Amino acid sequence: MRIMFIFCVFLYLELMLTCLIKASDINERLDELEHKVSRIDYSTQTKYLELKRKINNQIKAGGGSISDNDTSTIKNTLKSYDEKIDTFINEQNERSDAIARAVSEEKVLIREVMSVLKDISDSNAESVMEIEENMELYEDERATFQAEWKAFQDEIRNEIKLLKDKIDNMVPVNGNVIVEKKKEPCEDGWTLINNICYHYHTDSMSWYAAAIKCSDYNGKLAEPNTDDKYKTILDIISPGDEVWLGASDMEHEGIWLWENTQKVVDVDKWEQYQPNNLGGNQNCLEIGINSKLNDDACMASNKFVCEKTANLL
Repeated sequence: MRIMFIFCVFLYLELMLTCLIKASDINERLDELEHKVSRIDYSTQTKYLELKRKINNQIKAGGGSISDNDTSTIKNTLKSYDEKIDTFINEQNERSDAIARAVSEEKVLIREVMSVLKDISDSNAESVMEIEENMELYEDERATFQAEWKAFQDEIRNEIKLLKDKIDNMVPVNGNVIVEKKKEPCEDGWTLINNICYHYHTDSMSWYAAAIKCSDYNGKLAEPNTDDKYKTILDIISPGDEVWLGASDMEHEGIWLWENTQKVVDVDKWEQYQPNNLGGNQNCLEIGINSKLNDDACMASNKFVCEKTANLL
């Protein structure tokens, strides 16, 4: 009797161990499926969780044991889910591989497009540089042409002026014959003295402006470098006027030179105590109010006398 009891105990323990092993196998399988199910869609996850709940309920209802029939049913169901999951995962892997290939192909295509765009960009940059160089060349040629055209126009204008002057100096003789009219030695407003034309300009201006004005007349500021010429200038101007002459000591203080000949002013007609460079800026020559030579600031406003060689042809 005691032996039978011990045998029954061993048999019960073996059955319990078998059930526990089965339950452990099923739980491991469920854990594996749960890992796979986490990678699939929501509907399949819901079905799996429902199955897991039923299995756990059966295990609890059987006191931790599961019958062979239930075990077979559960395994078949799990196998079916396992196959579905494997099929889904394979499809996902294939889809992922296809996407990876497509992305790789897109990357290759993008690199090719970028290479083409870079070539186009480099080509355009070279074209722009070439256009800019050509534009600079055209600008240089245009500037050269404009300068040459202006010089040509000036030359034509001078020729026309000479022709007009020549026509103005011609008079008809015996109806058809035209001979050149004799020119006056000095223009109107100028005075001829010893083959030199003088013009007394009574508008006051600076020494620089007076020099430019005389140059416009094709002449220069008067340079009375002899006593006779000095007397001639005094005869032309009004007594008491301050009048610019063509000399200065701008190059070297105290050394007075005639502007045209650059010879030293040696006419002994200086006012007493002059030149004195009052204020440190009296560098231009004038005839003062006492009809004597005096130094004055070049920006002062004075009258002036221009001179030029008479036309004696």
